Amino acid sequence: AATREYANQLRALATKVLAVLSLGLGLEEGRLEKEVGGMEELLLQMKINYYPKCPQPELALGVEAHTD
Repeated sequence: AATREYANQLRALATKVLAVLSLGLGLEEGRLEKEVGGMEELLLQMKINYYPKCPQPELALGVEAHTD
């Protein structure tokens, strides 16, 4: 239920953003939403990653700890 509500809110936000962008580009308000096929068929993905603590971090290659 929580993820469904999140998806609904995200679609509503996308609709608003596309409307503002459309107007900013001098297009009719719903033009960009129409061009992307509407919000009903919009594919939303939620990805959650978990990386366990590395047992030997001194041997690991890659970027240092960070946040995106």
